[in-house]
Amino acid sequence: MRKRTRFKSPVLDTFVVVLCLSVAGFFGYTFWKDLNSTARRTDKEKIAIITFKNRIAQRKFDDRVVWERIDKSTPLYNGDLVRTADLAEAVITFNDGSEVNIYENTMIQVYYSDFEGVQISVGNGNLQLESSDNGKVQLTLSDGSKVQASGGTSLSAKTTSGSSGPKTVEVQNGSAVVTGSSGSTEAIAAGESLSVKSSGEISKKSVTVTSIPPELRVLNIEGEKVPVKLEWNKTNSNEPVVLQTSTKKDFSDIKEEKIIASKNDALISLSEGTVYWRVFPDGNEEEATEGKISVESAKPLDLISPAPEGTLKYRNRNPEVNFRWEGNEYAQNYLLKISSTPDMQNVIEEKVVESPTVQIDSIGNGQWYWQVTPYYEINALGYAAAGASKVESFNIEKTDGINPPSLTVPLQEAEIHYKETPSVNFSWQSEIKATYDLIIAKDKDFKDVVATKHTAGQRANVKFDIPENDGQHYYWKVVRNSSETDDLSPESGVRTFSVSKYVSVPTKLLYPPEEYSTESSKLSSVRFMWKPADEAKNKESIVQVSSSPNFDSVKVEKTVSGTTLENLSLPQGEYYWRVATENPDGTLEYTQPNHLFVQKELIAPTVTNIKENTEVVKAKDSSVKVKWTPVQGADYYNVKIYDEENNLVAEKPEAAGTTANFALPDAAYTVRIQAVASPTETSPIRTGPVETVDFSVRTPTSLTAIRPAALETIDGLSALRTPVTFTWKDGSDKTASAEFILKKRQNDGSLKEVERFKVNKNTASVSRLTTGSYTWQIVASTQSGIPINSQPVSFTVSPVKDLQLPNLSNPQKGFVMDSLFLKKNRSISFEWDPVPDATEYNFVIYRRDVNGKLTKVYSEKGVKGNKVRLRKLSVLDIGTFEWNVTAFSYAKDGFEERRSPVSKSTFTIKFDTPKLITPDNNGRMYSEE
Repeated sequence: MRKRTRFKSPVLDTFVVVLCLSVAGFFGYTFWKDLNSTARRTDKEKIAIITFKNRIAQRKFDDRVVWERIDKSTPLYNGDLVRTADLAEAVITFNDGSEVNIYENTMIQVYYSDFEGVQISVGNGNLQLESSDNGKVQLTLSDGSKVQASGGTSLSAKTTSGSSGPKTVEVQNGSAVVTGSSGSTEAIAAGESLSVKSSGEISKKSVTVTSIPPELRVLNIEGEKVPVKLEWNKTNSNEPVVLQTSTKKDFSDIKEEKIIASKNDALISLSEGTVYWRVFPDGNEEEATEGKISVESAKPLDLISPAPEGTLKYRNRNPEVNFRWEGNEYAQNYLLKISSTPDMQNVIEEKVVESPTVQIDSIGNGQWYWQVTPYYEINALGYAAAGASKVESFNIEKTDGINPPSLTVPLQEAEIHYKETPSVNFSWQSEIKATYDLIIAKDKDFKDVVATKHTAGQRANVKFDIPENDGQHYYWKVVRNSSETDDLSPESGVRTFSVSKYVSVPTKLLYPPEEYSTESSKLSSVRFMWKPADEAKNKESIVQVSSSPNFDSVKVEKTVSGTTLENLSLPQGEYYWRVATENPDGTLEYTQPNHLFVQKELIAPTVTNIKENTEVVKAKDSSVKVKWTPVQGADYYNVKIYDEENNLVAEKPEAAGTTANFALPDAAYTVRIQAVASPTETSPIRTGPVETVDFSVRTPTSLTAIRPAALETIDGLSALRTPVTFTWKDGSDKTASAEFILKKRQNDGSLKEVERFKVNKNTASVSRLTTGSYTWQIVASTQSGIPINSQPVSFTVSPVKDLQLPNLSNPQKGFVMDSLFLKKNRSISFEWDPVPDATEYNFVIYRRDVNGKLTKVYSEKGVKGNKVRLRKLSVLDIGTFEWNVTAFSYAKDGFEERRSPVSKSTFTIKFDTPKLITPDNNGRMYSEE
């Protein structure tokens, strides 16, 4: 029986493998997506959002057991737990605007309601709190201690897992109330801190850091050392403070230690990496306040494409320009600007992109400039100019047709030397793909063609027969074979080159070159080099240096076995040098000499505006100017500023002119200036000695406004009757001139100046301020003209309350005056109760028409009493009348301080008409007889 053989199908095997890999890839993708997804809830309202995250942060719902990774812009709900890993950080912003920054290895649980505000349970770790102006925040620490922060408070809290570890609370701004687990309570204000012991006992710390949070992350975009100023408050001003820094968290290796007695601040400078710091009272390390500063370096962006000064050509449509640059991991996005001017002021395209590349096809013909600026969230740098790239340019050129091929190699009039057989490399450029014919001829009319070559590329190598005449000239061109209908110029231009047999050249001087110059102290390091002729190789050479061009005054003559010579010593002056080599016939052949200058060394500049160990007083936020004398021969100056610890804090390595400005905080410094001559093709860089000057910088403290205090409200009536007194306190320096300025805010929001006058005391007064919002400031300067203005302070004059409404007593409202009343009264008395603080009244009577219109019939102004008697009853008639009284309060000079609302009452004059007229005696009628 024959056995049937079955063959395996490779197609089936491939299908099975691909199917398995696809299934594995699908499930792997779904697993990754599930692992990195962030859940959202519909059964709870969002109470906060993660606004910033660095490295790994996780969130867990209070009714679930699985932790999930969270990303930026992740919502949080009541009861959510959030934790961070090593070196991680997250910022949470609550609905009321309060922010919590949680640092590495920290876990918290968050709650929020409109009534109770923000509530945070801190399991362990370190956090920084910034409460909103109207917000309420309560922290519950792991031992049950509570921290109640008022609105606008900035504080940090540090706790360890469990209830036995120490707890610390530091307030930078605002105030807080801390309640220990034992029930003891302590209030702390800005610049104060306390520790909570495991027993629940609260004790205030004697040193509180006020300037930076416990964990500070700094982005260095300028490449220099970053100075971080550490400031603190002391309960005992005479107690020295110890500042220690370390590269290890447990401070087992102290990098630097300072004992500071007279100041409450110090600088910590580093260019990159992490440093741990702690401060504590001298001799009391247990009260140490600790923190960490991390500096991460981000270099300015490097532009890659389009190439600098490059040209992009197009015919019909704008070209698609590919912008590409070297990004960095710290940038959240990039701002690309394209301008028609190199100062980037006339921007024609602006685009924000997240990746370091973008394609734009909206730019047309012209020269364009572009720059990229990264956006950094760290330190709230935003679009920092220091991190921006350089400005580069490129050109876009519109062409009407296809340019002819462009010849590149060999160059025009090139000389090509050969030893055996001539061989020449040719290359050219073309805008389109095609085939080419390379044509080489002995004449420029190409009638005597010596070689042709057909190629699909844009380069070729052609070998020639040895020409009859040495130095034979040839002409070459390229003809493009394209299918483009608008390729109207397929033929390149014509170039020429010559071919000669290689001939040995005579000995040639290489270095130093012609017109070379150097200083006498550096001449010994200059290596004199030459290239001997072929026949002089491996033979000795003679080097001569002379002070005269005809070498009749030789200063140096040495026989050298190689091709270099060093360690020459010559005084300042002008020299010539040459080399002699031996010919085959035994004679010496000298090269043409090179001219050499040995120059005088640069001298040190002299600082003219800062004397040794003097104090420089500068205005706030202004720079310190360093001025020096010019040095002959210097192209620029290297200026460096060092602090007391000899750390470089500022530098201008190529300062032009004789001045430089530096932004320096108050401290002691050393300036070092060195003159520099730029290197050239014939001279290396030259530097002179360093000028050093020690000095200190101090900023005068400004005047301090005292009263009215910021946001103070002054009673409106008091401001009208009593001059408002303004007081302020002097700064550290004597005030040479001062001016008081008071401005009032107008209805459109602008400030209008209402008072300005010079003052020579620390007080001023302004009479009769009306209701409104004001801002006041003292503009002052020291004797040297440095501004020491006080900060503008805003206060409010409250509205003046109206006088009490007059109570009209007689006649009563609605009183009817009939004929009997008027028959008995020949005048009408109007009376009202006196109004407190009123000085006079206005009295008016109106007649009310049937249609309701009021017509004035009588008035009296400036009534001093509370009664008016109307004797002229003829102004009245039958009808309804309204009488008004308004109370006024006037100052002695007649200024109206306030008035009352108008008090109104009515009365009616009415006569009844008799029903039957019956005269007593009719008399005799005229018509009767």
